[in-house]
Amino acid sequence: MSYLNTQNYKLPDIPARYADHPTYTATDFNKLASNRLEPHRVLPYILLSVSVLSFVYQLTQSQKNEVNFMHDANDSRHPISNRLLAVLPPTEFAFIQPHLKEVVYEPGTMLARAGDTLRTCFFPNGGMVSLLCVTEQGRSVEAGFTGFEGMIGVSVILRKNEMPYDALVQASTPGFTVDAKVVLDLFNRGGVFHDATLRFAYVILKQMSQTCVCNHYHTIESRLCRWLTVMCERSNNRHLKVTQEFLAHMLGVQRTSIGMIANSIQRTGAIRYARGRVEIIDLERIRASACDCYRIIREEQDKYLTDSNFTMSDIRQTNVGDMRDTNLASPQELSSGT
Repeated sequence: MSYLNTQNYKLPDIPARYADHPTYTATDFNKLASNRLEPHRVLPYILLSVSVLSFVYQLTQSQKNEVNFMHDANDSRHPISNRLLAVLPPTEFAFIQPHLKEVVYEPGTMLARAGDTLRTCFFPNGGMVSLLCVTEQGRSVEAGFTGFEGMIGVSVILRKNEMPYDALVQASTPGFTVDAKVVLDLFNRGGVFHDATLRFAYVILKQMSQTCVCNHYHTIESRLCRWLTVMCERSNNRHLKVTQEFLAHMLGVQRTSIGMIANSIQRTGAIRYARGRVEIIDLERIRASACDCYRIIREEQDKYLTDSNFTMSDIRQTNVGDMRDTNLASPQELSSGT
């Protein structure tokens, strides 16, 4: 796309009676003013000045828009919205940048299983990853979730190179993988990454403790509404592909309970429920029906995201031309046990 072609712009023609005066200076205009010429004689000069100013303004704006368009279309640069990476000062970011590898994980991808040895940490740029606790019999329940605000593999900074839970992708989740040793080395520097990661670890602990209370004391309906609200917000999609069995695993309840409650909510007009699909019709009603845990967890996440100790820099742009993995990282790269 070429820059602005000034040949497309034409100044208005000067009336023939002024053709013998091709240029006009400030002195000319002062003379006109001192001679108190009639308005109809001064008007052409005024119109000419306005036309020139309008042309200059349009030229400036067009060039500005052209530059912005070209910047946005330049796909060799990628915005990093992951909280832990975006708050890094230049020196810390320069340390980790060469090790960033861009990936995209689709829903249903199991990033790691509980007990796996961590080889790689994952920094989501969006989406949602559920953190699941699983029994020896294979039953599971969601204990927490994370996305752009954190990372998968936080146990590395606690000197425990092992996954304490399953990590399951719930919505299309772009982000970056980094070797676990590099993450630990950056953490040991004791800088902004060190403090921000510990702050995030607290958010996960608070979320898991609140979920524990929620699973024991709150009704299945309010818990289901909480999960649907979070999923809708994180995926930015009101059309969710989830089965009764899947929701039962997330909430740790019987599948038949999910069916009865989903039908009950559907009768209120808040959702449209069909086999394997849930469409959120009235998100505000679903959000209002969610248990208090939704608000408590959301408030804690907001405190973390707005913590003045970790000033969010402008959306960081980094050249990812050398980071792109054309095959995309497989879940096995996150751990040795999958």
